[in-house]
Amino acid sequence: MGSVAVDAIGNGDAAVKHVKKKAAQMGADAIIKVELNKASPSASRTGISRVAVKMKDQTINKL
Repeated sequence: MGSVAVDAIGNGDAAVKHVKKKAAQMGADAIIKVELNKASPSASRTGISRVAVKMKDQTINKL
């Protein structure tokens, strides 16, 4: 589906919450390839990027 990136105030939990919401709005079933970025341990912002994917319906592959 595509890349999803978020820069959120707070810790990694806040960033994960926002990126999950964005991925769901895109219609994604899952998010993979997580990359968490924090400038320093005392930084008030956390960046996170992931790849949103849509799982293929298995019934399509049935013969």
